[in-house]
Amino acid sequence: FYERYRDGVAALLHAAAPRTSPERIRHRATLVVALLEGLTVFRLGAPRDLPPDPALAREIRTLVDSLCPEDPA
Repeated sequence: FYERYRDGVAALLHAAAPRTSPERIRHRATLVVALLEGLTVFRLGAPRDLPPDPALAREIRTLVDSLCPEDPA
């Protein structure tokens, strides 16, 4: 399950930074998956229909963007 999850995230990261090495993309994807999985702990016990926190979503996007700079060509 997690391998497919990581591979999907890696594909998105690769699309954002296509010149980055596959190994580095895989490492970054592993970090993103760990972050998202860790965030689920904070939602335990929260109502399922609770909307996402926009500020948290922006912070996650900023962090993921910082993980996606292109490697030098």
